[in-house]
Amino acid sequence: MALAMPLFAQHSELMKINVPFDFVVENQRMPEGQYTIKPIQNGALLIRSVDGRFTSTVLSLPADLGTTATASQVVFYRYGDHYFLAQLWMQGQNTGREVLKGRAESEIARKGFPRTLASLAAH
Repeated sequence: MALAMPLFAQHSELMKINVPFDFVVENQRMPEGQYTIKPIQNGALLIRSVDGRFTSTVLSLPADLGTTATASQVVFYRYGDHYFLAQLWMQGQNTGREVLKGRAESEIARKGFPRTLASLAAH
């Protein structure tokens, strides 16, 4: 866990992302739009729509990419037409953050829906 913390110490600025689909953060539904993601404390992430109407805080765990990320990106797990925030990777880092699975995602996964990845570039 200590290995992933420098990711946020070195990159405390906001990640910005344009999400072209509705998605779920832990158990909260977020509409498509522009968002910022900011590390706060103890592995928590603050996700906020640029217009300030939607905000969510979610816990995350360190994740090892196994190689250095060539671009900053946000990864979503997709089950059918349902998207769930899953991972964050910062360009130039080999560690990132993995968002804890919420009740809604656990439920849909239990029903046997196949899971695919959807990755979006972040700034």
